[in-house]
Amino acid sequence: MRVVISGVQGTGKSTIGRFLANHTTLEYIPEIEEVVIAELGFKSGRELHKVKGDAGMIDWFFVSLDRAIKEHTQRESYIADKCFLDYGARWFANMWQGATPGQHQRVRDSMRRMVEEKYYDKIIYLPLNFNLQVEDDGLRTTDLELRYKRSLLLKGLFCEYGVKLEPYSFNFSDSPDKVVSELGLEPFKRR
Repeated sequence: MRVVISGVQGTGKSTIGRFLANHTTLEYIPEIEEVVIAELGFKSGRELHKVKGDAGMIDWFFVSLDRAIKEHTQRESYIADKCFLDYGARWFANMWQGATPGQHQRVRDSMRRMVEEKYYDKIIYLPLNFNLQVEDDGLRTTDLELRYKRSLLLKGLFCEYGVKLEPYSFNFSDSPDKVVSELGLEPFKRR
């Protein structure tokens, strides 16, 4: 079972992903972009941009995308933080200067392949919560207007590629049994 958690920054993707991994037999794949930025020797996207500019951000994006494709297609069972439509939303929301038409096409091709080849068995979409405060970790934006823009873009990509949204509002006070059941993951419940 390949499960992916989708949504913009600060919606709780990592939180619910780790939560589900703790209560099911599915392995958690963290947000690849965070792993790659650390491997590149930076603490945040802002730091990377300050040092390497837009070209560094583009390189980081594609290293992250390639790693995500590898992780998401070679494993048989997992819960992953972000699907390829999330990557597309980040890419097209930022539109870094210097990006080539070929790079734009590469992002579109990745999203199309995700849909056509049905990489994921289940996509759980966490909607933007305007009341939720977002911690500034240097990778995700705390700017509500930018988060809203990315949310609309992500929903538009789901629509464009014909992927049905399964909105889910995660409540921290819900029992693990309730969350696992509501998401249809009972066969993978940790015993």
